[in-house]
Amino acid sequence: MKLIDILFEVLRESKPITLDKDVFPQMEKVYANFLEESKDERVVAYIEGGGEATLGRIKFKNPYDPSFDGVIVRLVFNEDRNTRGWYNRSTRDVYINVNSKVGSSKSIFINTLYHELVHAIDPKLNNKKVTDNLYSKLNTKNAKDTSDDHIKYLKNPAEFDAWSSTFINRIKNNLEDLEDMHRQKAKVALRGVLNYLLLGLNNKPLDNSDADIDQELETIKTLLFGSSGEDMSEFLYNMIHYLNEKPSLFKKYIKRLSTLL
Repeated sequence: MKLIDILFEVLRESKPITLDKDVFPQMEKVYANFLEESKDERVVAYIEGGGEATLGRIKFKNPYDPSFDGVIVRLVFNEDRNTRGWYNRSTRDVYINVNSKVGSSKSIFINTLYHELVHAIDPKLNNKKVTDNLYSKLNTKNAKDTSDDHIKYLKNPAEFDAWSSTFINRIKNNLEDLEDMHRQKAKVALRGVLNYLLLGLNNKPLDNSDADIDQELETIKTLLFGSSGEDMSEFLYNMIHYLNEKPSLFKKYIKRLSTLL
Protein backbone atom coordinates (compact mmCIF):
# COMPACT_ATOMS: atom_id res chain seq x y z
CA MET A 1 0.00 0.00 0.00
CA LYS A 2 1.38 3.40 -0.99
CA LEU A 3 1.91 6.06 1.68
CA ILE A 4 -0.69 8.38 0.15
CA ASP A 5 -3.24 5.55 0.18
CA ILE A 6 -2.52 4.89 3.85
CA LEU A 7 -2.95 8.56 4.74
CA PHE A 8 -6.22 8.85 2.85
CA GLU A 9 -7.46 5.72 4.59
CA VAL A 10 -6.64 7.22 7.99
CA LEU A 11 -8.31 10.52 7.14
CA ARG A 12 -11.49 8.76 6.02
CA GLU A 13 -11.59 6.46 9.01
CA SER A 14 -14.18 7.33 11.64
CA LYS A 15 -13.11 4.50 13.93
CA PRO A 16 -10.19 4.73 16.35
CA ILE A 17 -6.95 2.84 15.85
CA THR A 18 -7.62 -0.53 17.45
CA LEU A 19 -5.20 -2.92 19.12
CA ASP A 20 -5.70 -6.63 19.69
CA LYS A 21 -7.77 -7.19 22.81
CA ASP A 22 -5.11 -9.48 24.26
CA VAL A 23 -2.84 -6.45 24.79
CA PHE A 24 -4.82 -5.68 27.96
CA PRO A 25 -3.61 -8.67 30.03
CA GLN A 26 -0.11 -8.07 28.67
CA MET A 27 -0.26 -4.45 29.86
CA GLU A 28 -1.36 -5.70 33.28
CA LYS A 29 1.74 -7.90 33.42
CA VAL A 30 3.99 -5.00 32.41
CA TYR A 31 2.42 -2.88 35.15
CA ALA A 32 3.04 -5.63 37.71
CA ASN A 33 6.70 -5.70 36.62
CA PHE A 34 6.82 -1.92 36.98
CA LEU A 35 5.62 -2.18 40.59
CA GLU A 36 8.26 -4.80 41.36
CA GLU A 37 11.08 -2.78 39.79
CA SER A 38 9.95 0.36 41.60
CA LYS A 39 10.38 -1.41 44.95
CA ASP A 40 14.01 -2.30 44.24
CA GLU A 41 16.19 0.57 45.41
CA ARG A 42 19.12 -0.63 43.31
CA VAL A 43 17.00 -0.61 40.15
CA VAL A 44 15.62 2.84 40.96
CA ALA A 45 19.12 4.22 41.56
CA TYR A 46 20.36 2.62 38.32
CA ILE A 47 17.52 4.16 36.29
CA GLU A 48 17.90 7.58 37.88
CA GLY A 49 21.60 7.38 37.02
CA GLY A 50 20.79 7.03 33.32
CA GLY A 51 20.16 3.31 32.99
CA GLU A 52 17.00 1.55 31.88
CA ALA A 53 15.03 -1.49 32.98
CA THR A 54 13.07 -3.84 30.73
CA LEU A 55 9.47 -4.24 31.88
CA GLY A 56 8.46 -6.83 29.29
CA ARG A 57 7.35 -7.47 25.75
CA ILE A 58 3.86 -6.82 24.40
CA LYS A 59 3.00 -8.84 21.31
CA PHE A 60 0.41 -7.56 18.85
CA LYS A 61 0.00 -7.08 15.13
CA ASN A 62 0.26 -3.99 12.96
CA PRO A 63 -2.21 -4.16 10.02
CA TYR A 64 0.04 -1.80 8.03
CA ASP A 65 3.30 -3.67 8.65
CA PRO A 66 3.38 -7.50 8.45
CA SER A 67 6.89 -7.60 9.90
CA PHE A 68 5.78 -5.91 13.12
CA ASP A 69 5.28 -8.28 16.06
CA GLY A 70 5.15 -6.03 19.10
CA VAL A 71 7.28 -3.79 21.30
CA ILE A 72 9.66 -3.95 24.25
CA VAL A 73 8.61 -1.72 27.17
CA ARG A 74 11.48 -0.03 28.98
CA LEU A 75 11.60 2.08 32.13
CA VAL A 76 13.80 5.19 32.04
CA PHE A 77 14.35 8.49 33.84
CA ASN A 78 14.58 11.59 31.66
CA GLU A 79 14.41 14.88 33.53
CA ASP A 80 14.53 16.89 30.29
CA ARG A 81 11.27 15.48 28.96
CA ASN A 82 7.97 16.50 30.54
CA THR A 83 6.21 13.49 29.10
CA ARG A 84 5.11 10.15 30.49
CA GLY A 85 6.38 8.06 27.63
CA TRP A 86 7.38 7.84 23.98
CA TYR A 87 7.74 5.33 21.17
CA ASN A 88 11.00 4.80 19.29
CA ARG A 89 10.12 3.78 15.75
CA SER A 90 13.67 2.64 14.92
CA THR A 91 14.07 0.21 17.81
CA ARG A 92 10.36 -0.54 18.32
CA ASP A 93 10.71 0.22 22.01
CA VAL A 94 8.21 2.01 24.24
CA TYR A 95 9.80 4.10 26.98
CA ILE A 96 7.99 4.87 30.22
CA ASN A 97 9.45 7.93 31.94
CA VAL A 98 9.50 7.85 35.74
CA ASN A 99 10.16 11.61 35.73
CA SER A 100 6.42 12.19 35.51
CA LYS A 101 3.25 11.17 37.33
CA VAL A 102 3.04 7.99 35.25
CA GLY A 103 3.59 5.81 38.32
CA SER A 104 1.16 7.65 40.56
CA SER A 105 -1.70 5.33 39.66
CA LYS A 106 -2.37 2.19 37.67
CA SER A 107 -4.86 3.92 35.37
CA ILE A 108 -2.38 6.62 34.35
CA PHE A 109 0.30 4.00 33.69
CA ILE A 110 -2.05 1.86 31.55
CA ASN A 111 -3.35 4.90 29.63
CA THR A 112 0.21 6.01 28.90
CA LEU A 113 1.22 2.55 27.73
CA TYR A 114 -1.82 2.13 25.49
CA HIS A 115 -1.24 5.61 24.05
CA GLU A 116 2.29 4.63 23.00
CA LEU A 117 1.15 1.29 21.58
CA VAL A 118 -1.26 3.20 19.31
CA HIS A 119 1.68 5.29 18.12
CA ALA A 120 3.54 2.07 17.34
CA ILE A 121 0.99 0.97 14.72
CA ASP A 122 -0.23 4.38 13.52
CA PRO A 123 0.51 4.38 9.76
CA LYS A 124 1.14 8.13 9.92
CA LEU A 125 4.16 7.45 12.13
CA ASN A 126 5.56 4.54 10.15
CA ASN A 127 7.09 6.97 7.67
CA LYS A 128 9.99 9.14 8.85
CA LYS A 129 9.20 12.06 6.54
CA VAL A 130 5.58 12.24 7.67
CA THR A 131 6.56 11.83 11.32
CA ASP A 132 9.17 14.58 11.14
CA ASN A 133 6.63 16.90 9.50
CA LEU A 134 3.98 16.18 12.14
CA TYR A 135 6.31 16.87 15.05
CA SER A 136 8.73 19.44 13.62
CA LYS A 137 6.88 22.40 15.17
CA LEU A 138 6.11 20.79 18.51
CA ASN A 139 8.05 21.36 21.71
CA THR A 140 7.08 18.41 23.92
CA LYS A 141 9.98 18.76 26.36
CA ASN A 142 8.35 21.28 28.68
CA ALA A 143 4.83 21.59 27.34
CA LYS A 144 2.65 22.27 30.37
CA ASP A 145 -1.07 21.52 30.28
CA THR A 146 -2.06 25.17 29.82
CA SER A 147 0.65 26.16 27.35
CA ASP A 148 0.31 26.84 23.65
CA ASP A 149 2.75 23.97 23.10
CA HIS A 150 0.43 21.55 24.85
CA ILE A 151 -2.57 22.74 22.83
CA LYS A 152 -0.57 22.25 19.62
CA TYR A 153 0.38 18.81 20.90
CA LEU A 154 -3.26 17.81 21.43
CA LYS A 155 -4.18 19.07 17.96
CA ASN A 156 -1.45 17.01 16.31
CA PRO A 157 -3.18 14.31 14.17
CA ALA A 158 -1.06 11.50 15.61
CA GLU A 159 -1.63 12.64 19.20
CA PHE A 160 -5.36 13.01 18.60
CA ASP A 161 -5.49 9.43 17.35
CA ALA A 162 -3.47 8.20 20.31
CA TRP A 163 -5.54 10.06 22.93
CA SER A 164 -8.94 9.27 21.44
CA SER A 165 -8.07 5.66 20.63
CA THR A 166 -6.80 5.04 24.16
CA PHE A 167 -10.04 6.04 25.84
CA ILE A 168 -12.42 4.75 23.18
CA ASN A 169 -10.84 1.31 23.13
CA ARG A 170 -10.71 1.10 26.91
CA ILE A 171 -14.40 2.08 27.06
CA LYS A 172 -15.20 -0.45 24.34
CA ASN A 173 -13.32 -3.19 26.17
CA ASN A 174 -15.02 -2.37 29.47
CA LEU A 175 -18.46 -2.25 27.84
CA GLU A 176 -17.96 -5.74 26.44
CA ASP A 177 -17.07 -7.04 29.91
CA LEU A 178 -20.26 -5.71 31.55
CA GLU A 179 -23.44 -7.70 32.03
CA ASP A 180 -26.15 -6.67 29.58
CA MET A 181 -28.16 -4.59 32.06
CA HIS A 182 -25.10 -2.62 33.18
CA ARG A 183 -23.88 -2.31 29.58
CA GLN A 184 -27.12 -0.66 28.53
CA LYS A 185 -27.06 1.62 31.57
CA ALA A 186 -23.50 2.68 30.74
CA LYS A 187 -24.43 3.38 27.10
CA VAL A 188 -27.38 5.55 28.18
CA ALA A 189 -25.08 7.51 30.51
CA LEU A 190 -22.42 7.91 27.83
CA ARG A 191 -25.02 9.10 25.33
CA GLY A 192 -26.25 11.64 27.87
CA VAL A 193 -22.74 13.04 28.37
CA LEU A 194 -22.16 13.24 24.61
CA ASN A 195 -25.45 15.11 24.21
CA TYR A 196 -24.39 17.54 26.91
CA LEU A 197 -21.01 18.16 25.24
CA LEU A 198 -22.57 18.54 21.81
CA LEU A 199 -24.76 21.33 23.13
CA GLY A 200 -21.50 23.19 23.80
CA LEU A 201 -21.06 23.33 20.03
CA ASN A 202 -24.68 24.35 19.46
CA ASN A 203 -25.06 21.20 17.43
CA LYS A 204 -28.04 18.92 17.29
CA PRO A 205 -27.63 16.33 20.05
CA LEU A 206 -27.71 12.59 19.41
CA ASP A 207 -31.26 12.54 20.75
CA ASN A 208 -33.64 14.79 22.69
CA SER A 209 -33.15 13.26 26.13
CA ASP A 210 -32.36 15.55 29.06
CA ALA A 211 -29.33 14.22 30.91
CA ASP A 212 -28.75 14.58 34.63
CA ILE A 213 -25.09 15.20 33.86
CA ASP A 214 -23.79 14.59 37.40
CA GLN A 215 -25.55 11.26 37.63
CA GLU A 216 -24.47 10.28 34.13
CA LEU A 217 -20.85 11.06 34.92
CA GLU A 218 -21.00 9.04 38.12
CA THR A 219 -22.47 6.08 36.23
CA ILE A 220 -19.72 6.23 33.61
CA LYS A 221 -17.04 6.51 36.25
CA THR A 222 -18.38 3.52 38.17
CA LEU A 223 -19.20 1.21 35.26
CA LEU A 224 -16.58 2.13 32.66
CA PHE A 225 -13.62 3.39 34.66
CA GLY A 226 -13.87 1.28 37.79
CA SER A 227 -14.44 4.37 39.96
CA SER A 228 -11.07 5.69 38.81
CA GLY A 229 -11.07 9.46 39.25
CA GLU A 230 -7.82 9.77 37.28
CA ASP A 231 -9.24 7.94 34.26
CA MET A 232 -12.45 9.93 34.30
CA SER A 233 -10.62 13.24 34.69
CA GLU A 234 -8.25 12.53 31.80
CA PHE A 235 -11.10 11.44 29.55
CA LEU A 236 -13.12 14.62 30.19
CA TYR A 237 -10.03 16.84 30.21
CA ASN A 238 -9.15 15.83 26.66
CA MET A 239 -12.73 15.97 25.40
CA ILE A 240 -13.17 19.50 26.74
CA HIS A 241 -9.79 20.60 25.39
CA TYR A 242 -10.85 19.53 21.90
CA LEU A 243 -14.25 21.17 22.34
CA ASN A 244 -12.63 24.50 23.25
CA GLU A 245 -9.57 24.46 21.00
CA LYS A 246 -10.39 22.35 17.93
CA PRO A 247 -14.12 21.76 17.38
CA SER A 248 -13.50 19.74 14.21
CA LEU A 249 -11.46 17.19 16.17
CA PHE A 250 -14.05 17.23 18.94
CA LYS A 251 -16.72 16.28 16.38
CA LYS A 252 -14.48 13.49 15.12
CA TYR A 253 -14.00 12.29 18.72
CA ILE A 254 -17.78 12.27 19.24
CA LYS A 255 -18.28 10.39 15.97
CA ARG A 256 -15.84 7.71 17.07
CA LEU A 257 -17.41 7.41 20.50
CA SER A 258 -20.86 7.16 18.91
CA THR A 259 -19.83 3.91 17.18
CA LEU A 260 -19.93 2.29 20.63
CA LEU A 261 -23.59 3.20 21.16
